[in-house]
Amino acid sequence: MDENQGEKSTQHHTHMGEGDYRETNLNDQSTYIGNQYNYHQTSTTKPEKRDRTQQKLLHWVETEVEKRLQQSLHNRVYIVLDKEENSEQVQHPWEIDIKVGEQSSFRLPKDSSIEEIFDRSDIAGRLLILGVPGSGKTTMLLKLAEQLVKRAKANPEHPIPVLLNLSSWKEDKQSIKDWMVTDLKSKYGVRKDIAEQWIEEGVLLPLLDGLDELDAARQEKCVEKINEFLHPETWSRELVVCSRIEEYQYYPTNLKLNGSIILHSLTIEQIQDYILKTEGEELWNNINYDSYLIKLAQTPLLLNIIILSFKEISFEQWNQFQSSEERQSYLFDAYIRRMLKRPYRKKQKFYKYKNTIFWLGWLAKQLIQENQTEFLIEKMQPSWLENRWKKIISGLISGLIFGLIFGLISGLIFGLIYELISGLTYGLISGLISGLTSGLQGSEIDYKKIPNQGIWQSLKNMNILISITFLATLGFCLLLISASGKSVEVINILLGSFGFSLLFGVLGIGLPVIKHFSLRLVLWFNHYIPWNYARFLDYSTDRLFLQRVGGRYRFIHDLLRQHFANL
Repeated sequence: MDENQGEKSTQHHTHMGEGDYRETNLNDQSTYIGNQYNYHQTSTTKPEKRDRTQQKLLHWVETEVEKRLQQSLHNRVYIVLDKEENSEQVQHPWEIDIKVGEQSSFRLPKDSSIEEIFDRSDIAGRLLILGVPGSGKTTMLLKLAEQLVKRAKANPEHPIPVLLNLSSWKEDKQSIKDWMVTDLKSKYGVRKDIAEQWIEEGVLLPLLDGLDELDAARQEKCVEKINEFLHPETWSRELVVCSRIEEYQYYPTNLKLNGSIILHSLTIEQIQDYILKTEGEELWNNINYDSYLIKLAQTPLLLNIIILSFKEISFEQWNQFQSSEERQSYLFDAYIRRMLKRPYRKKQKFYKYKNTIFWLGWLAKQLIQENQTEFLIEKMQPSWLENRWKKIISGLISGLIFGLIFGLISGLIFGLIYELISGLTYGLISGLISGLTSGLQGSEIDYKKIPNQGIWQSLKNMNILISITFLATLGFCLLLISASGKSVEVINILLGSFGFSLLFGVLGIGLPVIKHFSLRLVLWFNHYIPWNYARFLDYSTDRLFLQRVGGRYRFIHDLLRQHFANL
């Protein structure tokens, strides 16, 4: 992206909506100011500490930010190269312009921090972060989240930052508030009624990434919905949005934020300084005279990719490429080869090169198709099967398993103690089971800490439900036998009670587990995934292809995800 492109673009007219609040101009990334609003709110009541549910959410956000920063390439470079320096001692290279109001944009000092920008009185926490792919937008957002988490921990009056990805906004008519409620439930496990209450009370501070990951036709609609949400009558507090500058500057609708920062390409001096502090003089001497490598190295992501994969680059092949797209693709191929050659410290097997490439490529395609950046094993859907017959087979397997269970259980129940469990007794037991099922659905926060946690939790809940139902059914049967004076074999009572409880367990909680197992079986049989999927995803995380936070996985960058999808 040419740094002067924004200056060459035609200025958009300023639209001042109701309330005369600010709007970020798209082409020059400026901000037009109407009446000044101070968006830092102070609560009239000062809580001494947060309630338990808010503390849990804050803990999960802190863990997410910490893990994602630890697993960023900037930090992992030092681990891979076995350097003595701590990554925190070598600052991430930034080149930042800021523009607020009708003032001219200006370059920020190199020691400027994102929290200082966020706290500026003319920004007031409503900020847009722009840059080319790989320029460090998400890293900067995570750095801001890190500081906001510290504030929220130190002072209960400060809102809790939440990292949400706009790629999951799937309905054009869905309001941003409703989307946030849904995404808070999906990502952090926050119950919807609690999420709604927190949004209304200003407990949360939304940090929104991935606007450019939406389909091009939907990005403008999403901007319009964000603007509706940003109206002072709806949301008068802090909010941050991240987007690629190429897509953003062509939106005809402007985001109504107070200011924007632009992450520019790195200078030659910054590239040299960063390389000398990481890989050393040999690498710098090799790329200094290659204008194509220098051009790619102006993006922080690709600079780190070059550092990690340089020994895999063949300059004879490199010089044959005619476009920057071909060179970037070759660079990612070199990175993949280099990472797969790294020593694997854990006592687990290696995966074949072709299998690793195919499985990660298939996963990347599914995530792109579903507009997802994060992946939970238990969230795989039948739509991931590529043709109708595979979906039918998966459904037949689920039906067969359930049919066998249902048939066996029905024989036990209705053949042994049907007369005992009828009428009022059946109704009482059913009511009891329904209550138990509702009680096992989860608490206010249900964050996924480990891979497959949702499936394992369902199995655990099903076992609890079966155990309690068995005791309840057995107790009712014994009471009925005692009251009726009938003689029934003990084994019949036990088998019938167990069958009845197993049926309710499967009907109440077990069906999703059966469907998930059937889907996994078909995907494995068709070689889309390995049998132990969690182990493979952890292996890919160790290879620096994925990041893992709790039970969620994501590619280290969207550019790498796109590359795998194209393989």
